[in-house]
Amino acid sequence: MAWIPIYLEKKDIKILNDFLNLEKDIAFLVSTGKNEWIAKSQWDIFNDIEKDKLYNFLLDGNIV
Repeated sequence: MAWIPIYLEKKDIKILNDFLNLEKDIAFLVSTGKNEWIAKSQWDIFNDIEKDKLYNFLLDGNIV
C-alpha cells in the first residue's frame, strides 16, 4: 500500500483530515477486520493515529 511520510503537528491532523475528506477523488482503504478492505470517502484519521503507538510522540507533543 502506498504511503507518504509527512511531518505534522497535532493541530495539522484535523486540517489534513478535513482536506482529504473533501476531495471527491480520494478514498480511504479501511480494514473490515476479516483480511478485507473497503473504500470509504470519509474517515477520521485521528483515531487511527491514536491507536498506533508509533505516533504517540505526535499526540504527546514530544518530538523524538
